[in-house]
Amino acid sequence: LSFLGTDAGKEFVKSWSVYIDPTAIFTMGHEV
Repeated sequence: LSFLGTDAGKEFVKSWSVYIDPTAIFTMGHEV
C-alpha cells in the first residue's frame, strides 16, 4: 500500500480512475 503514497502510485491510480469512471475522461479534457 505504500506504493499508493508515492507520486508514481498517484499517477497509477489516476490512470485507472479513467477506466473505472468514464466521466473522468471528460474532466481530463477540460483540464488539459
